[in-house]
Amino acid sequence: MKKPVAYFFLLAQLIPGTVFAGDYEIVRGYGREVCEAFLKNLNSFPQEPPMVCERKLNPKFPEFTRPDWHPLDPLQYRELVRQIDRQIYRLETEEQEKKFEKMSETLERRVQEKHIMLSIAQFDIDMDNVPDYVLRVEYGIHSCDATDALTYGNPGGVRLFILTADQSQIDLKRTNLVLPVHFGRPELFIYKGQTYLSIWSGGVDYNNRPPTLEGGQILIYTPVPLPGRQPCTYDYARTSDRRQP
Repeated sequence: MKKPVAYFFLLAQLIPGTVFAGDYEIVRGYGREVCEAFLKNLNSFPQEPPMVCERKLNPKFPEFTRPDWHPLDPLQYRELVRQIDRQIYRLETEEQEKKFEKMSETLERRVQEKHIMLSIAQFDIDMDNVPDYVLRVEYGIHSCDATDALTYGNPGGVRLFILTADQSQIDLKRTNLVLPVHFGRPELFIYKGQTYLSIWSGGVDYNNRPPTLEGGQILIYTPVPLPGRQPCTYDYARTSDRRQP
């Protein structure tokens, strides 16, 4: 694995960054208002790399907004951090927790080096007319890079949780129902009052030397699936790969 990745890093240095610019085509969700509107938003960033790390929202489309995230100091929410660590790193026993704490050293260092960052927003995520506290967690030691082969193929480092009303605990039952584990660096946005979740799915072809980035996809859907409603799905292709009309 290390050798292909090294080849890719060399390739990324030799080829200008604009090679990663591209555009999107809708492959599922034709005719649905939110799907068509989000396609216009995606293609309003023609010089951007694939939206692996962040699905940008263009201010010229004010119908798209984000939750109003507010940062939390992990040092003031140590018990909540322990709960987060248990879920993210699958720590099922006290012994596993102790080993993890030893490996990760102190929480102070994790916070200082931005290995864990928390933010919270209150909004109605599941459209039941009751505001929810949603926690966004950025974790890990690697920053997200859309041109990094490993990141492109399986971007991680973000998890979303629903909290209890007093914000002291993760509501696991509701989180698993509304926000099950999503890889692809999940993000939330709001379109005309409805909350949507977006993720990235991509791949890398290691059979080539140097390895090449395969096409990717963006999927968006409601956190609580609507009956008979499939996700909006968009194929990404670099501009140089797209056939011109």
